[in-house]
Amino acid sequence: MDVQFGPVILLGMGGTSAEIYRDVSLRMAPLNPIDVASMVKCLKAHELLEGYRGSDPIHLGELAKTIEVFSSWSWIFRARLSP
Repeated sequence: MDVQFGPVILLGMGGTSAEIYRDVSLRMAPLNPIDVASMVKCLKAHELLEGYRGSDPIHLGELAKTIEVFSSWSWIFRARLSP
């Protein structure tokens, strides 16, 4: 919960890529699927999620649903979701 903006969602690959490379995307909650797709595209590592060098892409629709529902829970102060 940001004091000035209220509930916000931070999306990143996690681990060192989020910390060292500062590869994150931030939006104010609540989010919709278009917001989530935009957040993914803003990541430097978005190609990894979209299927890089023959790897399977993530299910963006499922990610969008999960983050959309999670972003509506404004009573949560801080949480970390991992696969």
